[in-house]
Amino acid sequence: MYFRCYAQYPSRCFDHSILTDSLGIELLKLRRERFGLTFLFKILHNSIGSPFILSEINIRVPSPGLRRNNTFYFTYSRSNVMSRSPINCILYSYQQRNGMSGYFPELLLSTYDLVINIILILVVSFVY
Repeated sequence: MYFRCYAQYPSRCFDHSILTDSLGIELLKLRRERFGLTFLFKILHNSIGSPFILSEINIRVPSPGLRRNNTFYFTYSRSNVMSRSPINCILYSYQQRNGMSGYFPELLLSTYDLVINIILILVVSFVY
């Protein structure tokens, strides 16, 4: 990319952020996070019908007296296979972004709204 833009090869210690800023390319990590959060949004709002994936999401419902910010419950895993599974990575990414404003604000639901949405999805899926 650098060669095509500037007709010369970059030096060995070249900072790639200059190239990504000039071309308007988003980092792969950010694109994956955005895709994962959009996918989670669609699963929780029943735009994508997948009861199996919905059953893999563990929602933590705190008691009213607690100020816990964790929306999802993560089970302890002894290996990296389960902790690095796609659904756990998406939920963990949501947990990290939950306190930040301006990053998918429509995704940041309260736990109560999330539970109500999932109950409605389950009721509708059992009726049909």
